[in-house]
Amino acid sequence: MGALSRAELPVGPHRQLNAALHELHHRAGWPSLRDLAREVGASRTTVAAAFSDPRLPRWGLLELLVEALNGDPDRFHRLWLAASSVPDAAPAYADATPSSPVQPVPAVSALSVPRQLPPDVPAFTGRAESITDVDRVLLPPAGGRSSRIALLSGTAGVGKTALALHWAHRSAPAFPDGQLYADLRGYDPDQPVPPAEVLAEFLRALGVEGTAIAHGGPERTAHLRSVLAGRRTLVLLDNAYSEDQIRPLLPGTDSCAVLVTSRDSLAGLVVRDGAARIDLPLLDPEEGLRLLHTLVGSRVDDEPAAARALGERCAWLPLALRVAAEFAANRPRSTLSALVEEFDAEPALDVLTAGDDEHTAVRSVLSWSYRHLRADVAELFR
Repeated sequence: MGALSRAELPVGPHRQLNAALHELHHRAGWPSLRDLAREVGASRTTVAAAFSDPRLPRWGLLELLVEALNGDPDRFHRLWLAASSVPDAAPAYADATPSSPVQPVPAVSALSVPRQLPPDVPAFTGRAESITDVDRVLLPPAGGRSSRIALLSGTAGVGKTALALHWAHRSAPAFPDGQLYADLRGYDPDQPVPPAEVLAEFLRALGVEGTAIAHGGPERTAHLRSVLAGRRTLVLLDNAYSEDQIRPLLPGTDSCAVLVTSRDSLAGLVVRDGAARIDLPLLDPEEGLRLLHTLVGSRVDDEPAAARALGERCAWLPLALRVAAEFAANRPRSTLSALVEEFDAEPALDVLTAGDDEHTAVRSVLSWSYRHLRADVAELFR
């Protein structure tokens, strides 16, 4: 541990940036090159060059170093932009050594504005309070966000994805530089999607040529943050399983907003990354009845008690209510009372299925969460 070698630089913005980086290293307790290299996923030579090479480091690498040292990425990005505006201050590649020639950063098309959101959910109903909560986090009045990450957390089938997509479509004008979307499949029967795979998809959507996308995950993270720096882009990360799946996908500046959905509370994302968690409850009965009315129509008015009983059988879960509404739509001559009796005659989880789509079968969706429980907790549900 100790001070690192400084670059020999003339007076100017680059020298100011280099001095600020060394001061940050000092305040962080002079962590070793080995520790910093491990933290940012680069070689010790690359990290040393960021401190001592007279060439301007790539922003992606510098951002990772600043984060590792608990610095302010926005402040350093301003310093970096000032330094990069000086002639002959072209950024070096993150993996360049002091003796290698400076290479240009791969260009990104100015027309690459991704619009990756899946369609909005038909007949979206209610959730006004939760929508306001997301607005409060990601679309605050002038003065800056309290957080750049909103986390929608709740049980399986409660409507996290539906709310996230509805909010994202409604708020798209606030993000003129695009919307990125990924289903991380955290609780699907398949394996969760590796962050490196999502990073590659995002970079391609942003106009980066495939040949310019690095093989390593940390390099892809740095590249994504460089591309998104200063852009007003929404990143929607759906069905996340863990903090480690999310962190490599987070932009580095507050110009972007991130909306995450997960069945887990993801406490680490709240504590370490400053996410604002919004717990999504079951629909209240009145909202649930409005949803049923939207999907089934006047039959709800004709049999209000049976409609309420149907909602209770569904535990007011939006997914279960939609499946029940489909069940009713396929039996237009049956009364809702008869449908409730049919529900009572069989296990509800056997009835609440929509054809062969396991993603809309309530039993399947709940079972995917069950598989991720600790053994002692799972025992309580047997």
